[in-house]
Amino acid sequence: MKISQTIAAGTPQATTAVANSGKNDRVPRTGGWTLYDPRLAWMLVAPVVFLLIIFLVLPIAVMAVYTFFTFVLPVWKLAR
Repeated sequence: MKISQTIAAGTPQATTAVANSGKNDRVPRTGGWTLYDPRLAWMLVAPVVFLLIIFLVLPIAVMAVYTFFTFVLPVWKLAR
């Protein structure tokens, strides 16, 4: 089945019909990277994950450690 059979005639896509020969033929390549490359996805997600860890997870962890591992004398023991 050709792609042009599923697209209405007269559209620009219909003139560039490609036979459905295989999956690798349909994935465009750009300089050694495929369009749906998992490495590209991780490169886009990594900075956001890094910033979330630095500005969200790390302060919450520091607050939790400070809350549970600091000792404060009760007020009634300071009055004596």
